[in-house]
Amino acid sequence: MISFTRLVVDRLPLWATLCGLAFLAVAGAGCAGRPVPAPPRAVAEAERLVAQASKLQAEENWPGAADWWRRAGQQYQLLNRRGDVALARHNEGICRRAMGQLGVSHALLEEASAANRDLGRTNAWWRNQIALLQLENESDLGRASARLESLEPRLAGIAEPSLVALLRHEEARTRAGQGRLPEALSASARAAAAFQALGEAGGSAAVLLTRARIFQMRGDSVEAVAAWREALAAFERMGHPRGVAMSLSGLGVSLARGGGTREEAESILRRALENLAALKMEAESRVVQDELGKLQTPPGNAVR
Repeated sequence: MISFTRLVVDRLPLWATLCGLAFLAVAGAGCAGRPVPAPPRAVAEAERLVAQASKLQAEENWPGAADWWRRAGQQYQLLNRRGDVALARHNEGICRRAMGQLGVSHALLEEASAANRDLGRTNAWWRNQIALLQLENESDLGRASARLESLEPRLAGIAEPSLVALLRHEEARTRAGQGRLPEALSASARAAAAFQALGEAGGSAAVLLTRARIFQMRGDSVEAVAAWREALAAFERMGHPRGVAMSLSGLGVSLARGGGTREEAESILRRALENLAALKMEAESRVVQDELGKLQTPPGNAVR
């Protein structure tokens, strides 16, 4: 049997929930006990490109992964395998987003979505839609709001529980961006329950980050600090540097804004800044630097 590339989500990777990055391609296997004939040379080349792209994406080498996914898409196009082209475009779009190339990412994801819609690949189409919603929640709230409203009536058509959990999480982020904080908290609670039912620790931790931000937005520093600490503990257990850095920075900001002492806030913010710099998370670093600057203002304007 010739092996083939397919779109599979057995478990949502932790970094997918943090960055909106997901849905790697994996190779299918032949029947047990039977020799698997070598695939045609062009197919073998496509599978080689996918394997390398997947490896680089798992390592968060976004430029390298994006290039290999681009090449894989071209190879599948030559083979007229439109579903696999859509898979490659989706993953390249994920990588382009991580590189900050938001316009290119959006175009690639829309292309993948259109192909999967035409092919009747419903679950793959939902993955495209959720990735687009994740992207738009960070770059174009109006677009994200419109997409969420269009998807809500179709929610019952989702076959995979993991996709429901992801969509509820993005709903929470969209509602928070709209300032509809009670609805955001409600959606985040549904997402947390869905991830817990799946046994998905990464998704649960990501929801904690979102809930902490919502508490912070409504000025509830005590609740925010508790959620940040819970998220930090979860990411420490997982050994996930990006999650640790994000939790530290959020915790430091909430402490600085009334949830703790000046000394603890400054200590945690400095640790967060060091981690963010090491991870090259420049936007987050600027937020932490600004908060540290405020702590150094005259006593009348600082936290206790």
